[in-house]
Amino acid sequence: MQLFELFVKTMASQGVAIHEHDIERAEIVIDAVDGESLPAPVRVCIPTEEAAAIVVMMRDHLITPPGESPADPAELTVTELVDDLKESIRGSLARSPDRITFRRGKFVYQLTPSEIVELARANVTHVRTDTQVESFELDPLFRVPDYAVCADDPLPLLDAILEHESGDDVIVTHLGAGPLEDLLHDRRDQWPRVDDRARRQPVWAAAASGSWLPGHLHDQLPEPRRSGHSHRHRNMTVTPGPAPLR
Repeated sequence: MQLFELFVKTMASQGVAIHEHDIERAEIVIDAVDGESLPAPVRVCIPTEEAAAIVVMMRDHLITPPGESPADPAELTVTELVDDLKESIRGSLARSPDRITFRRGKFVYQLTPSEIVELARANVTHVRTDTQVESFELDPLFRVPDYAVCADDPLPLLDAILEHESGDDVIVTHLGAGPLEDLLHDRRDQWPRVDDRARRQPVWAAAASGSWLPGHLHDQLPEPRRSGHSHRHRNMTVTPGPAPLR
């Protein structure tokens, strides 16, 4: 609660006009930035656990020069994050995002259907030709790996990428060993949805089979369900790796 309230206080002191905020849902609705009204209110979601993780990292790496009082890692972190948020909002004004979510130190907005199609096409071109694609590289915040881990709902983008699969393994292998692996590692909230797709769509099962997870995560994947076969099996087969050292 205190960390969220610090966000609200810092935003207000740095020129962010707050229409309303909801502590329980960790959401802040913004009307304007530095006196410039937004085309439409933007709802910013800042999960406390995500912000707390960044504060801990800042605290662990904070260096205080001799003779100076140590800075408050929470205040320092939140001040920097509000600056990042303002920059993200300015950079996305043309898209008029209605929601921005903070995850893993990044502010990411949910792509529109047309943006998903565009990014998927650019990603597939990049993977198949191994060349830089301007429209894909101009906005690194919304590259597929970051979006897969940070977006509220990353699966429509992965769906769109897999739609470009045309019998070769390049797209499926790249997705499974890259963005999907990252998602499975960091977004347990998406496991049931990925598992459902892997059971219904062979291309998703193939992609998941190319993902590698540490042993302790692999053992926590969704329990297998009865299939049409006589034996139990796990459609979402993910290659296990060694468990972390203790």
